[in-house]
Amino acid sequence: MQMIAVYGRELLSQNINFLQKIIDRIENEGYQIMVYSDYYEKINSWINFKTPVAIFHSNIDLNENVKFMFSIGGDGTMLDTAQLIKDSNIPVLGFNLGRMGFLSIIKQDNIDEVLDEIFNGKYIIDERSLIKVSDEINSFDCNNFGLNEVCFLRKNPYSMLSISVWVNNLFLNKYWSDGLIIATPTGSTAYSLSCSGPILDPHVNSFVLSPIASHNLTVGPIVIPDDSVIKVNVSCRDSEFCVNIDSISRTFNSGSEFIIKKNDFKFKLIQPQSINFFNTLRNKLNWGIDVRN
Repeated sequence: MQMIAVYGRELLSQNINFLQKIIDRIENEGYQIMVYSDYYEKINSWINFKTPVAIFHSNIDLNENVKFMFSIGGDGTMLDTAQLIKDSNIPVLGFNLGRMGFLSIIKQDNIDEVLDEIFNGKYIIDERSLIKVSDEINSFDCNNFGLNEVCFLRKNPYSMLSISVWVNNLFLNKYWSDGLIIATPTGSTAYSLSCSGPILDPHVNSFVLSPIASHNLTVGPIVIPDDSVIKVNVSCRDSEFCVNIDSISRTFNSGSEFIIKKNDFKFKLIQPQSINFFNTLRNKLNWGIDVRN
């Protein structure tokens, strides 16, 4: 029997009816529901399941019978979903209970229309590239990849970082700044955008390097091919700094070195036919709205 896996982080009272509608629709379409274990504990007393529920704890439990995964929450939940499924190759549909929602695009007011499209096969699978980080001791273990970005960040709010970057063994720059973001096209609408980075179409084969509060005002974002190998060495006046891969953070000692490149598998995003990247941009960023009096 085919399954649809469901992942989320929390359930607020105002979202119970929304989640119940999703669960009912999955069951009515004849799929078995498989729920992430921690999420199941949070929703079980609030959601009525008509059929037996399977439980999964990690990507090891996701087998070939899982057709889709539904990510319930927001873009942060979607980033967690990417870490959870890893290379299991399962397409993911995001339901937006948050605010911005560039990845979790299904809102409460269009859920019926979108689910009709999904269950009638009116969708595409949008493959998104991932970014991967390596260091000498494999500090991130199997979670060393991200959908949005890798960030090098100061730990002490009063001390800058010195970040030296090489691209394919060619020296690019030494950034004196609060940090550096290396973003995928998907991540170009996230943290990088708030640091004046350009918006990339999700299918452009590139990375964006965006400094955070650069001490040199002439230094700005740069776009490079995503088949590049990027070497980063970070020094700081304090002894430690942070590296974030999406929502995962680790602390490193000054002088640590990293290799960043494109990951060897991709993240599959379900794209309903009625929704595309450009209308998402217009809606989320209010493009084309005349606010003049």
